[in-house]
Amino acid sequence: MTAPGWYNAEGDPAGTTRYWDGEQWVGDPVHTPVGSPSGGGAVGAAGGGLRLASPGSRIGARLIDFIIIVILALVIFVPVIGDVIDSIDALGPNPTDSQVQDVVTGAIEDNFSRFAILGLGSILWDFLWVALAGGTPGKLMLGLRVARPDTGESPPGFAKAALRSLNRLLSLIPGFGGLIVGLVGLASLIMLFSDDQHRTVMDRIATTVVIKK
Repeated sequence: MTAPGWYNAEGDPAGTTRYWDGEQWVGDPVHTPVGSPSGGGAVGAAGGGLRLASPGSRIGARLIDFIIIVILALVIFVPVIGDVIDSIDALGPNPTDSQVQDVVTGAIEDNFSRFAILGLGSILWDFLWVALAGGTPGKLMLGLRVARPDTGESPPGFAKAALRSLNRLLSLIPGFGGLIVGLVGLASLIMLFSDDQHRTVMDRIATTVVIKK
């Protein structure tokens, strides 16, 4: 029986390889890069090649995700914003700061479930999409997938998806959570261009790569 490794599977296009785990083929066929990893591929433990996503495509995917989240937030909160504006107008032409604050505070209390849904969704966004589909909507739209570097398997599994999304939980730390998330994001942006496999901080922690499929 053939040992585990990267081979050209029968019926796959020429110039592609697929991972054989010793019993079955795992994942889709990928184009084998010419030469070393610097030629555009991430070489797994079995010696096969994966097409790495470029820094530009990853930034583009993140922007798409941001736009989608903003649109969803607007859909959730447009009615709330409308109610707040109407309530402030009802106070008269010169409402006091305390009156406006009371209106806003009341709106938050009355719509706590909406805020809870948005907060929970932002925390679980990356985790659920990566664990179930192999990538967030932005990545999927651009043909990118989060994968295991040794086999190219995507989705990479719930454990790796969870590790990759741990930075979302940092935002819950009182006081310094936002600062820590910002620093992780800045470091990840730098690593996208400096790391030989375009990995971010969270890619390193979860041992994942983002590939082009």
